[in-house]
Amino acid sequence: MRRDDGAEKKDSFQPIIDFPNFLLIVLKITRMDEKWFSPTAFNLDDKELLNEFYIAGMGADKVRKFAYNLLKARYLLDNYVVHHSKEEDTIDSNPWKLQVWCKSRDEDTRKGQLKNLASNKPWQDRLTHLLSMFEVSFTARQRKNYLFYCLFYLLNGGSKDISAYADFVEELADRYFNMVYLDGSKLNAINTPMPGSFDEVILEGKRFSTSEMKRRETAFIDIYGDGTQKSRGVPLFVFNYLDYKLWKLYDAELRGEKLKEGSRERKEFFAKLGCSDFGLKIFDQFYFSRTRRSLEHYYPQAAATGEQGALDQDQINCLGNYAMIGSEANSSGSNWSPKAKLDFYLDSFGKISRISVASIKFMIMMQVCRDKGSWSFEEIKDHQARMVSVLMSDVE
Repeated sequence: MRRDDGAEKKDSFQPIIDFPNFLLIVLKITRMDEKWFSPTAFNLDDKELLNEFYIAGMGADKVRKFAYNLLKARYLLDNYVVHHSKEEDTIDSNPWKLQVWCKSRDEDTRKGQLKNLASNKPWQDRLTHLLSMFEVSFTARQRKNYLFYCLFYLLNGGSKDISAYADFVEELADRYFNMVYLDGSKLNAINTPMPGSFDEVILEGKRFSTSEMKRRETAFIDIYGDGTQKSRGVPLFVFNYLDYKLWKLYDAELRGEKLKEGSRERKEFFAKLGCSDFGLKIFDQFYFSRTRRSLEHYYPQAAATGEQGALDQDQINCLGNYAMIGSEANSSGSNWSPKAKLDFYLDSFGKISRISVASIKFMIMMQVCRDKGSWSFEEIKDHQARMVSVLMSDVE
């Protein structure tokens, strides 16, 4: 609840977690300094709420500590974690908000307004993208490990300076990708992380790990394939992390430069992506839409037969041929040819329409198809190699 005119009003944001699961996160934080507590054995699932409180054995001192942490964590959740506006997603308006409530300086102290957490727009955008990337990857209100790590960091002396906090969240994302999603021993038969995998690489005992991040550059193909062998699937987090890395590459190399189309810098940037220049608005306006939860084969599954000239199931089931789009768009055009899909998204000027459900990767795929006039296995392999290169890159 917030106050803006002396009366309580409902927030205009959708909650990212419910109260039982929030209680579990705070309970886990509260127990982190107990000698015999095992973080990996703790269940962040509201079905285990009563059981976890029973195991905790809440004496008077622990109850007081838990209540204090609950108050602090609620403040941090409201002010240092993204919330999603109840308004519908649109191309021109990012629905993810990272804001604090500031009282007015006038005599009526009941009035106030929401302001961005950071006054510096690049840092505000970076942190908003990082937090919303985690949220759209892990939408279920239970097992929100990333939220536990963020609140644990903020509650235990982690710097609330925006740049330091953003660095922490970005390292969290990097460790997720490099040390869980690129470690086959931590993934099940369909490449989903197994229970306890995140705690094993993020925590060292009951503190954040300071060990050097392991990076296995050959692991991506070994685990997810390149179209030459059967794939077990590519998790949603990998696609979202890739879109963040693509946005960050733009942010580091082009944003704020006001470079015209045809400039050397823009040519070099799009050459890295493997396509011609499709404009910069998709990067400026990009956000992680909650509607884009459908993985589509850009070369359609229905056309994969193994016959001469057609692609087979192994070739189309790899990162290079997957596109992240909205479920409505997927159901309407999933069996269209790559060229038909491209024509569908072209506007009256022959440009690819910017649609909020499309990822940056999807825009690149369509532009490659437009440039080449086709979407063959050669295009798929080259696109995947470029995207894996971005995933493995260090962008400052």
